[in-house]
Amino acid sequence: MKNKIILLSLISIFILSGAFADTVVLKSGQQIEGTITERNQDLVRIDAYGVEMTYFISDIDKINGESVSAAGATSLPDEAEEGTAATEKEDIGPALSAEEAGPQDLSGSEPAYTAPGDAPLPQDAEEAVKKAEQIAALRNPALYNKAAAIGIAIVFLAVLIFLLVTHVYLAICLQLIARKTANEPAWLAWVPIGNFFLMCKIGSLNYIWAGLMVAALAVVFIPVIGLLGLLALIVLFAFFGYRIALARNKPGWVGILLCLPFAGLVILGYLAFTE
Repeated sequence: MKNKIILLSLISIFILSGAFADTVVLKSGQQIEGTITERNQDLVRIDAYGVEMTYFISDIDKINGESVSAAGATSLPDEAEEGTAATEKEDIGPALSAEEAGPQDLSGSEPAYTAPGDAPLPQDAEEAVKKAEQIAALRNPALYNKAAAIGIAIVFLAVLIFLLVTHVYLAICLQLIARKTANEPAWLAWVPIGNFFLMCKIGSLNYIWAGLMVAALAVVFIPVIGLLGLLALIVLFAFFGYRIALARNKPGWVGILLCLPFAGLVILGYLAFTE
């Protein structure tokens, strides 16, 4: 029972906090919720959950459901106006007489007043607007889609580079083995599928075995029986490695290890670079 009362209290506080929030609707249709901290004939400042933003009256359509015009706006209560006037007086400081101020050059000075839509934002307001735009950008799904696309592209590029480097390494090793066993043309080591026929020549095998290798490689990409094709490739690579190792006067069991994913690269290098 106590937990239910606490839960209902929290829900009530949440609902009431949203009910007393101020709402500013811009002419562009954007809606900002928060607490209005300052409001006069020119602008409105609103604290949007820790981010203070400033909007000109000419850009605002409604405030708390009431229409607002650029010509005039609902003024603050008397106490708030007095506080604002006191703050402005403190910021401006004591006025100087004409004699104390001395002669002034008005040719290059800025105009005393500009239209609300053209007036520059204060520095703190510009920082608040930039911060609000950054928060809105982080919530944009397009950024997540862009980041995911970049991640996929990086992974694809990394895989492509790995496959290219692996192909170059395997071609060099197989070409060296072909030359050391006097089997030509050794350049077939660089040609996909053609390297299977070169392996048949090195291992003194019929070219039918190369056809079986191509068939097993094609079966790998068939969804239902792809696993059978992979197992067939492993067996064929073990058999090819066994025959190539014997052709290089090495133990046959060493060549069988050629079917292992990463150990096979080391075994092929051993058969190629050793005497």
